[in-house]
Amino acid sequence: MPLSPIAADPEPTEAEIATIITGDKMLSSLDETTDVDDGPPFPSFDPRGMARVEWYSITQRRTPDDFLVPFVEWAFPDDNNGYDEYLASPLWKAIRARVLKSAAYKCACCPSRATEVHHRDYRPRVLRGEDDSPLVALCRNCHHEVDKDSNDKARSMWQEKEAILAKMVRREDSWIAQGGL
Repeated sequence: MPLSPIAADPEPTEAEIATIITGDKMLSSLDETTDVDDGPPFPSFDPRGMARVEWYSITQRRTPDDFLVPFVEWAFPDDNNGYDEYLASPLWKAIRARVLKSAAYKCACCPSRATEVHHRDYRPRVLRGEDDSPLVALCRNCHHEVDKDSNDKARSMWQEKEAILAKMVRREDSWIAQGGL
């Protein structure tokens, strides 16, 4: 079964960018030749880029469920034990049981029994149990393979984890299509 796509982050409209540029005196007053504190000009200053950053900051605070949270550290930035507490909570246990049951306890990457659930995204709606689509039932070995590299260092790049997981799922899907379980 192919992985469901992770929802893309929203993008600002041209009108939203223009509103931020014209409404922000700092952004609208600076241009490519502006000197700041008698220092050198900023030839690479990009008001549109700065407006996009501001839009993301504002919008992400307003609607955090709309933006990808690829790393657990981003979901629990102020609490080292927060994720462990979450994993021990009745809420996570119910979500985990639901995902494993939905997958018929079959690992998405191999013929083994799924015993763990991998988070591909830590958006608040996923952590609350309102969106199971980024959760994948895996056996312990496959979960380790997705999260670790051959040197047993934690994979740090979300895209790398996604690529490994997708490759493993495709391999299992191909095996099943060729007459496997």
